[in-house]
Amino acid sequence: MPTSPLVPTPPSPTIRPSRARASAVTEADTRRSPCYAERAAAQRAHLGLPLLPTTTIGSFPQTTELRTARADLRAGRIDTADYEERIKAEIQEVISFQEKTGIDVLVHGEPERNDMVQYFAEQLTGYLATQHGWVQSYGTRYVRPPILAGDISRPEPMTVRWTSYAQSLTEKPVKGMLTGPVTMLAWSFVRDDQPLADTAHQVAPALRKTLPLRTADRAGYLAWATETSRLTMSGVRPDTQIHTHMCAMPSSATSSRPSTTSTPTSSAWRPPAPTCRSPTNSPPTATRARPDRVSTTSTPRASRARRRPRTSCAPV
Repeated sequence: MPTSPLVPTPPSPTIRPSRARASAVTEADTRRSPCYAERAAAQRAHLGLPLLPTTTIGSFPQTTELRTARADLRAGRIDTADYEERIKAEIQEVISFQEKTGIDVLVHGEPERNDMVQYFAEQLTGYLATQHGWVQSYGTRYVRPPILAGDISRPEPMTVRWTSYAQSLTEKPVKGMLTGPVTMLAWSFVRDDQPLADTAHQVAPALRKTLPLRTADRAGYLAWATETSRLTMSGVRPDTQIHTHMCAMPSSATSSRPSTTSTPTSSAWRPPAPTCRSPTNSPPTATRARPDRVSTTSTPRASRARRRPRTSCAPV
């Protein structure tokens, strides 16, 4: 069968080390230690945050300059070094803006990310990315959903470099942001030669993204989703706090395996404060088979004028 010009030759669907790691997971691997009381004390001592600290959801708008730089890199008009200097300049501006506005826990703004799902898929073994496979998300928003064709593995760190650079610019804590694993599943074309739970154990999902509409199907989903959600966080240090951001779910979703508008994002901080929700704009009702989502990483902006970021807080 001829290979599509949009998709490179698929990788082997089976990677034994990935399957070996997934099958070796135990109950102990899905639990953080030490106990919560000890972790909370360690986090307070390590971070030294105020009672009601402020932060943002992580992504700042993708400016016209950033989009132009990315297009120039693809077209060969600039090289990688020049492109990365532009990314650094944007991070410097984002950090400076947050410090001036008095935010307690900073973010680097994610200027290097072309899309909240595609960016990570391109760095994971087992995913394929297309060049022209655009899919309408909502309105005039289009994305290129990656194709999850094989067992997942992570060859090298994906977020450390730019987060570390941002941290070098400030004395305040900078949280590392990455797209939630279930969003990675829900906004990809996922392989159907094995149960979704098996794939999820490799990608390690966050809870309730793609929750089945049928009540009878939820118990099984919640069993493995809870386990794998804990697995994503069980290995972090006791003094590391986890901050999860989720947008609202649309009431009009009708898919049998729905994506919601939630965009869970794991990071290295969550403030010990009462729950408060960031304002979100719900997208129009979906007109295609795959439901909508709200992308927090690709909002175009007409000028360089900074808009005040949304703040959020959540209980530990």
